[in-house]
Amino acid sequence: MRTILCDLDGVLICTTGLHDKTFAQAAAELGIDLRGVAWPEAITSIDKLTRLGVTDPAVVSAVKRRKNQLYAEQLSTAARFHPAIAARIAEAKRRHGFRFGICTNSTAVGADAMVSLLGLQEVADLVLNQECVANPKPAPDIYLLGMRLLSATPEETTIYEDSEPGIAAARATGASAILTTYEEMYRRIESCVF
Repeated sequence: MRTILCDLDGVLICTTGLHDKTFAQAAAELGIDLRGVAWPEAITSIDKLTRLGVTDPAVVSAVKRRKNQLYAEQLSTAARFHPAIAARIAEAKRRHGFRFGICTNSTAVGADAMVSLLGLQEVADLVLNQECVANPKPAPDIYLLGMRLLSATPEETTIYEDSEPGIAAARATGASAILTTYEEMYRRIESCVF
């Protein structure tokens, strides 16, 4: 059976800047000054703290916990998304008979908040987040796990991604990998072209 796997943020929802904003807010609340600090595109919160010399596990955990809380609180007002996306994907699944999974580098808290906001809980056949695998993207682990759990081969799987680390992960699986944007993905969903 044909399988569609999608990244979440940047493909099904757009939260540009929200991760950095809530990370900075959480760090500031705990006395860590991030003003004037620039980060590479694909760097985790832990890596950011480590580069600043913050290695105390209790502080790192507190920043991550608060960042996730702020992210979930601000998501509904900061994110751009199409309210009908869940209904459109459900309709496309019925019409074309494919499995649909979400594979995101977001935390469980962030992924759950986005999936809930989009109404995809009942539509997605699986939702995997960074906590489901030992090696996040650009490693292919999350997509390989998604294919295994959906009993899909690379030949019958198409993966949609919006970032270079994500597309590298997708290509490493042997599946068809398509670089897309959130706007383009919604047009694909609207017209049932996957």
